[in-house]
Amino acid sequence: MKNYLKIIFYRINYILSVIHCALLSNRQFKKSNVKKILICETALLGDIVCIHPLINAVSFFFPDAAIDIVVQKRFTPVVAYNPEISNIIALNNTSVLDI
Repeated sequence: MKNYLKIIFYRINYILSVIHCALLSNRQFKKSNVKKILICETALLGDIVCIHPLINAVSFFFPDAAIDIVVQKRFTPVVAYNPEISNIIALNNTSVLDI
């Protein structure tokens, strides 16, 4: 369980640091200008489960943005009930590289 918490912490920390760098690098950047966010997670089921706190954090920092997620078709029920997700893109292939 501790490993999953570390993974969640590092993912959220990484995304927040990217957002922070974007805010510092461009003074014209406004959170309200972000209209769409795409999250690609086509790995295993555990990764899909661990990404829910990340989706909630992104939604908190960008409340006006529509969050879409790319997952394998078999994992769509796992993310289907997250109210922060606007659109689920289901892939039949197992890898994004196969697209």
